[in-house]
Amino acid sequence: MRFPRSLLLAIASALLAGTVSGAAEQLCDTCEAGSRQCDDAHRCCCPPGGTALLPTQAAALAPLSAVEEQQCTEIATQRIFKEILTGDRFTVLALTPAERRSGSGFLRTCNIELFDYSKNAVLQATIELASSRVVSSRLHRDVQPAIGASELAVARSLAESEARERLSKILVRPLEQLHINGLIRTDGERCRYHRCVEINYYETGADAGTTSAAEPPNTQVTWRPIKPIARVIVDLTSMSIVSLEVF
Repeated sequence: MRFPRSLLLAIASALLAGTVSGAAEQLCDTCEAGSRQCDDAHRCCCPPGGTALLPTQAAALAPLSAVEEQQCTEIATQRIFKEILTGDRFTVLALTPAERRSGSGFLRTCNIELFDYSKNAVLQATIELASSRVVSSRLHRDVQPAIGASELAVARSLAESEARERLSKILVRPLEQLHINGLIRTDGERCRYHRCVEINYYETGADAGTTSAAEPPNTQVTWRPIKPIARVIVDLTSMSIVSLEVF
């Protein structure tokens, strides 16, 4: 079968145009040292709207800025878990940078962990900050992760206001003579299904000498004796005191 010469020329021109177009896509300039790169197939210089790569692991794992923390929190609470959290009382347990490699660099990424007191659930998400893309999200019920920084503050505020009289002798001490820490309790019928925080109050003594530190090598640490003086267990789900002991 013979084809008209004009049809053959049209086909050849179309194939040539496709080849030229493909070659143009491949001829992407490489980036100069120090310039921003993008997470694209050819490691080309960052086009408008592209996702910038960070050059080192250290840069990717640098502490999140206040703006990044707000962005990560808003995406998690207003987008990913919005339907779950609506009407519930919750808190952010942890908010940290995450390592996520892409080609020759790293993408600025955050991990966020929230606790929903109303549903006794842990919500976790990994979010790419430059593009606001959700990398992963998970929900775990009836799991009690480690205490969040905000939880100790809330538990202390409730305990030290509700049990002010019993704790007054402890709280009048200078701050340098007090050591206070907290942990999650999961024992007992109440704390098995509620979020309970144990607050421990210690009295610290004067410096009692120095000793060699485990690390870094060739360093000294000063130690002080401590004595437990009170323990309070606070139920953050019901916002009430479970127990209080003053020693």
